[in-house]
Amino acid sequence: MNQFSEQNRKYAVIFDMDGVLINSMPEQHESWEYPAEKRRLRVPTPQEVVGLGGSSPEVFIKKHWLEDRGFQPNAWSEDYIRSFGEEKEKNFKSLLVEKFAVMEGAVKMIETLLNAGYRVGVGSASPRTSVDWALKESGIMQILKSYEHTTTVSSDEVENSKPFGDIFKRAGENLGCECDNCLVIEDAVFGVIAATRARMRCIAFRSWGHEECKYEGEYKCKTENKIIKYKAFDIVKHLNEITSERVRKWFEGISETERHS
Repeated sequence: MNQFSEQNRKYAVIFDMDGVLINSMPEQHESWEYPAEKRRLRVPTPQEVVGLGGSSPEVFIKKHWLEDRGFQPNAWSEDYIRSFGEEKEKNFKSLLVEKFAVMEGAVKMIETLLNAGYRVGVGSASPRTSVDWALKESGIMQILKSYEHTTTVSSDEVENSKPFGDIFKRAGENLGCECDNCLVIEDAVFGVIAATRARMRCIAFRSWGHEECKYEGEYKCKTENKIIKYKAFDIVKHLNEITSERVRKWFEGISETERHS
């Protein structure tokens, strides 16, 4: 192991799954069509799905329909919301089986970072069954299991899903790294907010549907009655931009966005 590899062992890179490792955002949007139409609800637009990307189905339902569409907060029972979300996830899995695609460059990137000595994790708002299936189908799970200091965390293992920071915090704990030594790769604004709440530096990845996303702003957290300011440390448009050298620069506090601004 070279000098840089030894130094890198104290750092962790944590990836979101849908829209980062798996090219699944078009299917995420399509998977809402049937369960929404069945309940005589307007189908969310791609922009609306992307805007709340990174959230669990239950969080999406509460935010998109109950908060943003004028429904009373207690209009639907928790069982109704859970059933709605489960139906969406079942539809999503069926679409993934039919149209499954690994994000270009994902497998090579994971192997490169692991070989460079970085600890690597996946932190997804999807349920455990979806995470396991997608990562196995992509070949990424097999790679992670062949190395030490790797982990996967789903929404099933934490109390609060994104945009809370619980998923990323759990991943960092599993990898044995302090929050300051963790770097999150996310495509969704909710994911950037979650990384911010976990006190981790976040790199935004502009995948499908995120071309106009602003990865900087303020988020009003109603449950905690406070405003959370968030900003991605840097932005990439392709996974091949995430090299071991650039990751090291990010941990050193060097941003390409800042250098060219």
